[in-house]
Amino acid sequence: MEQYTVDAYIETRLREQQSYFSAKSAACKRKFRLYQTVVIVLGAIIPILVLLDQSKIIPNIWCGILTALMSAGISIIAGLEKISQPQTEWINYRRTGEMLKQEEALYRYEAGPYDNLPEDKKNKLFVQRIENIISNDVNNFVQSKTDNGITK
Repeated sequence: MEQYTVDAYIETRLREQQSYFSAKSAACKRKFRLYQTVVIVLGAIIPILVLLDQSKIIPNIWCGILTALMSAGISIIAGLEKISQPQTEWINYRRTGEMLKQEEALYRYEAGPYDNLPEDKKNKLFVQRIENIISNDVNNFVQSKTDNGITK
């Protein structure tokens, strides 16, 4: 059986996971901000349409239709946000990515749990702690989806 070095582990597994969490965090952040921007814009336009309807600048039918469509759009986005929870996932992915960075820094500077350990124990501890961070993230993700009734 081939022995992997810690450097190989860092360059393959750890970098892959750091990239994954960074990309997922950024995607969730974009999705959250998009949802919020659309809700804000639609919510701001609705009172204007009501005012235009009352002033008879635009025919009544169009103001009513546009107001209904925009209200429906806000409801749909609120539902999508409730299901996908992009803000929560953005924070969770970011937190896990930062934990991976912190663990690598502790390892490289032989600080915290890595202080005064022999090289082989330090390396094993590092891999165990990285894998625990990843495993905890997966468990938290599954738990959050179960708690919200998504996987039931």
